[in-house]
Amino acid sequence: GGQARVVRGIKMPMKRGFFRSRFRGGLANLLVPLLLVAAAASAQAGEPPPIPGAGYRLIDDFAYPDTAALNEAWQPMRGSPPAAVVNAGGGRALNLSCRFRATEIERASWDRRVRLGLTAVRGLRFLFFSPDTAPVSHFSFYLRSGNGWYAARFAPKVKNGWTEVRIDKAETLIEGQPAGWSAIDALRISAWRGEVADTGFYIANLGFWEEASRIVVIRGESVAGSAAGETGSVERYAKSLAGRLDELGLPYTLISDLDVTGERLRGTKLVILPHNPRLPESTAEILADFISGGGKLLSFYAPLTGRLAEAAGMRPGPHIGETYRGQFASIRPLGPELPGAPAEVKQRSWNIRRYEPVPGRGRVAAAWFNDRGEPTGEPAVLVSERAAHLTHVLLADDPDNQRMLLLAMLGRLVPEFWETAARSGLDAVGRFGPFGGWEEAAAALRTRSAGNRSARGELERAAGLRAEARRLAAGQNFAGAVVRAREAQAAAVAAYGAVQRPVPGEHRAWWCHSAFGPAGMDWDEAVRVLAENGFTA
Repeated sequence: GGQARVVRGIKMPMKRGFFRSRFRGGLANLLVPLLLVAAAASAQAGEPPPIPGAGYRLIDDFAYPDTAALNEAWQPMRGSPPAAVVNAGGGRALNLSCRFRATEIERASWDRRVRLGLTAVRGLRFLFFSPDTAPVSHFSFYLRSGNGWYAARFAPKVKNGWTEVRIDKAETLIEGQPAGWSAIDALRISAWRGEVADTGFYIANLGFWEEASRIVVIRGESVAGSAAGETGSVERYAKSLAGRLDELGLPYTLISDLDVTGERLRGTKLVILPHNPRLPESTAEILADFISGGGKLLSFYAPLTGRLAEAAGMRPGPHIGETYRGQFASIRPLGPELPGAPAEVKQRSWNIRRYEPVPGRGRVAAAWFNDRGEPTGEPAVLVSERAAHLTHVLLADDPDNQRMLLLAMLGRLVPEFWETAARSGLDAVGRFGPFGGWEEAAAALRTRSAGNRSARGELERAAGLRAEARRLAAGQNFAGAVVRAREAQAAAVAAYGAVQRPVPGEHRAWWCHSAFGPAGMDWDEAVRVLAENGFTA
């Protein structure tokens, strides 16, 4: 919240090798849960439109009795003007002005002192409006806890009206040593200078983002105090795992490993440990009680030790690094222990933590194979009645198959998750771009694909796959329904792509993070292939 570094003239919050740890893997894998945005022009240049109703629990409705109460609640940082409240269509909004023209401040910021317990919610949400966002490089939202902060960037999705911003706990970065989501005592909103020009923006309906869920994802935030070098990987794999759950349509709640109590797990069916290298002893004991009492646990890599490992039906062994490149290249199921899992999941892991099943309680459900298709003899997935465990973190080499492997592990522990994922997948078909669902997408694409054989063929294929997915779901074949629904969505997106019309002189750019070009070819070959396929830059 308080650290900054100048990057090409733009002040950005930075810590512990920001570019090295955040941008590794290229823009496609950008792990900063904060979206860059070109931001806001003078608040005096345009009044906000009428404020929509909230429909959710509010933290602040900005109904302050007088200016003194407002200034006590929202305190500007150095160089920022006091906040104001305006009425818009019967609602109230916070008016925050950014004075960059006559100052040298790196950001305009305001703090809201507040006591919040956020363990049971997905995050925060609010409405945002600015008549012009050009002078701001990006917006940030911070939540202070203990001796640290949770940080997120956000970007307005529309230019000419209110847009809802959601601060997802799973996408926040950890700065310093936060004390958990149960101990939030301040919020901070910052607009970072991008141009020497004044601007402003409005915030309305600041409240909670809540979802009913039976899954808890525990992020290993305690490493910030005991092994700070692990913080980036803890953030990365928790965010990645949460994203897979979103893709599967499985609601979840993320909490810190500092916040785990038996009461907070009440009503939870399944707990996930995505990457928890320093699981607190008290948390491990609570989780052991949780699964001994009928709860289910899905874990990754190396968090299972002592009583927790015994309760899960597994015994930890040594860490094993690859002795040759490609030793751990894929995961293949063994027998019927993981129904619905793909026959092969590509994942090039560089090391694993060996676990063995407790005799009579656990079993090896999948094994590691090398890049020659040979078995390594090392377990990849272990299962028991109460738990499932993958001996490394879940990577992103083979996203569709890795997603299905995750669902197979979840569905083995809680079978109802298969149906939830199937229904969610069917609902998602056609929901992309400007379309809100299948009927809207299909009607628009039928009209726009007239005379376009490629687009029409993809649209017909999407319709057939969607119909097959519906039949499979009706017949309780939810694994098949999930696969067909995703194929239907891909075909619908392909139809949408095929009806686009090129604009003369348009800029078609390709990004490759590696300075050496795509794997398996040099730059001359890569540029030739790109140019032959219509890329210009």
